[in-house]
Amino acid sequence: MKIFSTKVNSNVESIRKKSSEREFYKHMEKSLNGKGFTKIVPFSGIYFDLLYVQDTMAGLFKFMDTTEDTFSILDEEILEVMEEEYHEVKKKIENLMPGSAVSYNFVMPYVNLREKNMDRDFIIDNAKFEELINSDGHLNNYLSLNKDFDTDEILYNLAKEYFVVKGNPNKLMDNPLVQKTIKYKNLELTATSMDDSQIENINSFRYGSTMMIGSSGTGKTKAMVAKIIKIARLYPKDSFIYITFDKQLSNDIGSQIRTLHPDLKNIRVINYHQFILLLGRKYNLRLNNKSKQSFNKEFEKIFIKVAQIYKDKKYFKGVFIDEAENFQLKDLEFLRNISYSTRNFLYASYDKAKQMSHLEEKIISAEEYPFENIITFGNNYRNSIQIGNFNTAFQNNMEKFNLLEIGDAKDYFIPFQIETKTVGEAEVIEYKATSEMMESIVDNIRKLVGQGYSYSDMCIVYPFNQKVLKGNKHVYSKHMVKTYLEEHEIIFSFADDETNNIYKGTGITLSNIYNVTNLEYKIVFFCHIDVLYNSFNIENKINAKKMINIIYTATSRATEKLYVYLKEDETRPGLIDLLKISSIE
Repeated sequence: MKIFSTKVNSNVESIRKKSSEREFYKHMEKSLNGKGFTKIVPFSGIYFDLLYVQDTMAGLFKFMDTTEDTFSILDEEILEVMEEEYHEVKKKIENLMPGSAVSYNFVMPYVNLREKNMDRDFIIDNAKFEELINSDGHLNNYLSLNKDFDTDEILYNLAKEYFVVKGNPNKLMDNPLVQKTIKYKNLELTATSMDDSQIENINSFRYGSTMMIGSSGTGKTKAMVAKIIKIARLYPKDSFIYITFDKQLSNDIGSQIRTLHPDLKNIRVINYHQFILLLGRKYNLRLNNKSKQSFNKEFEKIFIKVAQIYKDKKYFKGVFIDEAENFQLKDLEFLRNISYSTRNFLYASYDKAKQMSHLEEKIISAEEYPFENIITFGNNYRNSIQIGNFNTAFQNNMEKFNLLEIGDAKDYFIPFQIETKTVGEAEVIEYKATSEMMESIVDNIRKLVGQGYSYSDMCIVYPFNQKVLKGNKHVYSKHMVKTYLEEHEIIFSFADDETNNIYKGTGITLSNIYNVTNLEYKIVFFCHIDVLYNSFNIENKINAKKMINIIYTATSRATEKLYVYLKEDETRPGLIDLLKISSIE
């Protein structure tokens, strides 16, 4: 059986597992040889428990636990509502996919309509259900035949929340249920269905607050996006907000939602600082551009006033917070307070190893904030085996670095299991001079292009655009890399707030660590790491943690091949040497 996923952990009525549904799978599981998805919400306010295709046939199923007693009281009203929905769904499918044929079936195994002379073709009542489960479980009588329409197209169009869309997909997904090329404007994109465990996480939907914990590449953001799409469709009259710490990520998420679901109008995607400033603007609260204080201090003044003004206002049924590791407790409390008081949704994704902001301040942790539900994401879908092993080894080797008494690697990193069979490559390359490093990068670029990779598959990451080191020495990584690529006539572009995983340029992406935190590339060159250890005093635990998190963020951006460049330097700290050790383990 290839139905993804029959496992559901939800107390939301339209997503929860029904007793009639359990009865169906109990008898039908062995005979379901097709493929499909459960708990989909393809249209506003309309959900299905199962979308199933087999060969050229397709059907939708909604399970109902209606009993004889309930039905006897409201029989005409129930049938009228079902009939209206049946015709509405038929019309919507025809508009969405002209020429397709998808049956729609209500499954009511606890009511016998035939005895009441009220049976309908689109309802599987008790009598039909008994015939179904006692006839080797063949669903063919309840599926529609598609002679000239691809059933994978049906799976994609009706279950888009379970697909990841990219411009240049990596090779890591092993035998996805569905992978297809789609056209969007003038772009050719690839849509790949998620796997069973990912969809199970998406369908673990509960009221209240839920923390989603996992390392980079485990699919937290993908699950968050799928969840907000699903729940926003289920409650089309309510408002939902998706908050990020990083502006680039908010642009990326907004782009994904517009690409897949242009009809969704009740989701607001925005970064946290923009959101607070937008709320403040209504009351003429603005940043003082002439102030000599930092942005954070000026922003804090506005936040305090905004939090007071909006403390009793309830705007959103669902608040989704990405990059929660960079938020403070007061930020989270404010966002929770502007959601509904009951039957609300507060979701937050959390990866402590990606925290690179406010390190001197108290940041939330799963232990500090009283989340009612915790979901752990332990499967890495991004990195090849070699890159995954490299990052795991670096994390485990942290315990060997005793200067700071860092302690258990689990205090910094969340363990993960690599889900791909792609071996890939992770290499640490030492160099003596910057020119030697850049020549090696250029040589590797040419070699990889010769192997069939394109420039847009690659990214060169450096810690900072420019940095003042000890002794007032300046390093201009951005200018240095740009100059070398221009000399060798290699096309490139710089990552900015608008760069995302769908719309990438034709050239190699050049990025500092802050503009690449939510991007991924088949090949990553991580260079100029000496800027880190020449500018940080790592005897300070905060500085050491920031350096560790920068390294982790950069190396986890690569999906297939990773090249890390280390300068031969007697002053290179032992913390940096762990990169070299990790590459040979």
